Amino acid sequence: DLHGKWNRKIMKATTKELKLYKKHTKALKKQIINDISGWVNPTFSLYVFVGWMHCVYRASIALALPYFFGFIIMWLVRNYATFVIGSYTHKGYAPPTILELILALLGLKAIRPL
Repeated sequence: DLHGKWNRKIMKATTKELKLYKKHTKALKKQIINDISGWVNPTFSLYVFVGWMHCVYRASIALALPYFFGFIIMWLVRNYATFVIGSYTHKGYAPPTILELILALLGLKAIRPL
């Protein structure tokens, strides 16, 4: 077979993989909602509760979007702290620091390759 050549077998495998991603995403969303409502991680639950109460107090659904993006950033920072800083699998390579990531996201400084 040539690289990039279409065939039914590849199409069927891709369809199965997309269905698996859809199931996994649905299960992950359900788990996150259960964890937040069950106060498994109190920091995230408190953040969502305070954001919800702020939206109710101001009677504005427009505040939900900044709180949602704040939640995503908190989640990414937690994952960074758990899997990058706390990991011993770097094998001599230094991961970018949080400051480097923030400066790269703001476009102020590029992350230099090793």
